Amino acid sequence: MHAWTNRPIWPQGIDHPLPEEKIPETLDWDLWIGAAPSRPYNSKYEPFNWRGWYDFGCGALGDMACHILDGVNWSLLLNAPTSVECIKIEGKNAQTFPTKSIVRFDFPARGNMAPVSVYWYEGGLRPKLPEGLSADTKLGDLDDDTNGSLYIGEKGFLTTGTYSDDTRLVPAERMKDYKFPAKLLTRSPATTKTGSAPARAASARARTSITPAVHGVGDSGRDRSAPADRASSSGTAPK
Repeated sequence: MHAWTNRPIWPQGIDHPLPEEKIPETLDWDLWIGAAPSRPYNSKYEPFNWRGWYDFGCGALGDMACHILDGVNWSLLLNAPTSVECIKIEGKNAQTFPTKSIVRFDFPARGNMAPVSVYWYEGGLRPKLPEGLSADTKLGDLDDDTNGSLYIGEKGFLTTGTYSDDTRLVPAERMKDYKFPAKLLTRSPATTKTGSAPARAASARARTSITPAVHGVGDSGRDRSAPADRASSSGTAPK
């Protein structure tokens, strides 16, 4: 299983604290710092870029995996991984998260589901298309494929968008006669109101997490990448 994001869209890979600036009268800097190690104020820390700094945020993984891997967590019944390995990194330093990275999470068997490997790509890195998908295959969000996920199963491929929306089998012709399984989860009242992003996300999560198996892809839970795309024993990830 592979998931990717174009984040960070904020500065990362910075290896030194930022120079001191005058604190605005409207900001209580000590209160903003809170329990984090004290440092001089700089306008590039807040209100948005804090997420790229070790002292304040979680980088692209913490910012986006909670969305993109949400459907993955539900559909594959994931719990704690048996191992986590960073197999590619750019911009490593002691102050901020890297500019790019690939991380592999290995999960044990869950019930009748076999062990599975989940690959996370950030900073614009993407998985190599597996055999069976052409270069023009649209993956991830339909309107912007810079975020998304790809399930590789015994029977084919399934892709989803940032919030597990735009869920579909690929290639596109696989969806021609496909019907989604019946809904099993109770709907949030928000999904019956406007078409807001939270409402669409809640609906999509429910739709993509209705069974332990990914419908139309296979029910083994195994990483079914083509042999050329598999990670080697030395930890080399698909490109």
